[in-house]
Amino acid sequence: MTNKFKPKKTTVKKGVIVLVVFGIVLFVFIFSFNRIVSDAFRNYYETTLVADIYELEFEKLNVNLFTGNIKVRDVTFQPRAEPRNNYPYINSSVNLSASLLLLEHVDLMTLLFDKQLLVDKITIDRPDLVFELNGERNIFMPFPENTTQEPDSVSEKNIRINTFHLSEFRLAEASVHITNSFQENIYQAEQINIAFENFDVSIDQGEYKSRMEKIHILIGNFQGNLSKGFAEQVNFEDFSIQIDSASSTSNSDTLIYHFKDFISEIRNLGVLTADSLQQITMERFNLSYSDQSIKIAEVNFEPNVSLAALQKRNEFQKVEIEGSFKILLFSGVGFDELIYHSRLVVDSVGIDSVKARLYKDRNIPLNLNRFPPYPPQGLASFDFPVHIGKISATNSLLEHDEKLEDGTVAHVHIYNAFFSLENFSNLSTEGKMVLRGKGDLENAARFDATLAFDYAAPQFDFHISVAPFDLTRLNSLVNAFTPMRLSEGVLDKLVFSGNAQKTHADGTMEFLYHDLKMDINLEEKANWKSSLLSFAGNTIVQSSNPRSEGSPARVVAFHIDRDMNKAF
Repeated sequence: MTNKFKPKKTTVKKGVIVLVVFGIVLFVFIFSFNRIVSDAFRNYYETTLVADIYELEFEKLNVNLFTGNIKVRDVTFQPRAEPRNNYPYINSSVNLSASLLLLEHVDLMTLLFDKQLLVDKITIDRPDLVFELNGERNIFMPFPENTTQEPDSVSEKNIRINTFHLSEFRLAEASVHITNSFQENIYQAEQINIAFENFDVSIDQGEYKSRMEKIHILIGNFQGNLSKGFAEQVNFEDFSIQIDSASSTSNSDTLIYHFKDFISEIRNLGVLTADSLQQITMERFNLSYSDQSIKIAEVNFEPNVSLAALQKRNEFQKVEIEGSFKILLFSGVGFDELIYHSRLVVDSVGIDSVKARLYKDRNIPLNLNRFPPYPPQGLASFDFPVHIGKISATNSLLEHDEKLEDGTVAHVHIYNAFFSLENFSNLSTEGKMVLRGKGDLENAARFDATLAFDYAAPQFDFHISVAPFDLTRLNSLVNAFTPMRLSEGVLDKLVFSGNAQKTHADGTMEFLYHDLKMDINLEEKANWKSSLLSFAGNTIVQSSNPRSEGSPARVVAFHIDRDMNKAF
């Protein structure tokens, strides 16, 4: 016969009672501890200077005793209806609401007994942030008074926390709304992620001093509506910033910052100009502080109306432009010069595969009160200091359309163009600003031009040469501007050079050709008659230059008075 063990009912009841009591005690302890930590967390916040201006509220706080993690739910951080103290320099505010604030590895004993928050990592999940910006320099937080006085007692009611350290911070999937009343602009950004490591901040002698490492900022998309400035709308995607070892010192008047490295990238930038007439798009933007470079790819700029319609909006004659380029590369960028001394210093700027179309309407009057200076003198009038060693454009196509007085439109094309501009500067006037250009005019005439502008005086030297080609290949260009057609002719050499002053230019031209024949139709073009016949009588009276083999070539000296209302 088998004996079965049967526990006594009284023993089972006692065990259940113990478990229930233990559960109740544990629940009460956890509930009480959460409340205690919650009060300590609030008390800590109240000791900070920020609490004078902003209130921090939350619905629920949970503590994990084993890990030291604190979860704070339904958090709001917003300006107080009435600040505790008056800080007249504060002109802007921030409002934050988040479903979850996670603090990991909190030193609970220090928080409870010393009212100090020692935490390794903070994560804010899916917050909504609203910024109100109301000044030229926006100040959100109060600065401590600049004093060396010690508190009367360590138990002083409102002890200010002067230092804070954070090993890691994460802001995940945030949305931001910014209203800038000072500039009358509104910005909206989504999918914002911010992370940084080893953040330290201290308050000393009226200043905030901070440092942090490995900052990474990502913005999924951005939309801006602007009332002031050059643009009406700005939008972009996938904006990223990586900063290595940043530090700053700030007070109510000054902000000074430093960093070891800075890398930024933007994709799919779109800009609508303030007049709603121009669209600018850019596929990619890359900036590297350590490489001293900026790279911009696939840029298009075009009006929302035709260039002719755009021109008609002007009171005076103006060159309108649309176009694109594949690559724009800034090398040797002096970022420190730009940040700390507010001047642009660049070794070189390279542009590849430019396609540009220019349009001008001669039927619109010139502005007779406008007198364009030569480039060095115009650059000298810029308020912003700039020095660029060399600017160059390669593999370019330029098209110039000009509506003439008779209503026809002349087209000029330059293929396979190369241009360079050296010593573009208003920081130093040593040497000359040199413009060089090469290209194929109408895919027929290969030209090579050099213009050397003087910084000391409004003048420049010029030298232009054209390689041999069949002159009849320029008939489309010649017919557009003159009542003349070339039936035969070969250019052997064309060189003209000289010096241009502010009001005139003098120089010589050597034009070697042979077998030149032309047809001239002056019917209904009386305005051409005297000038064209004078030109023909003085320069092209024979079919060849030199007239015959062995005879000297004719070199023509010329003098040209400058139209002072036009550029160089």
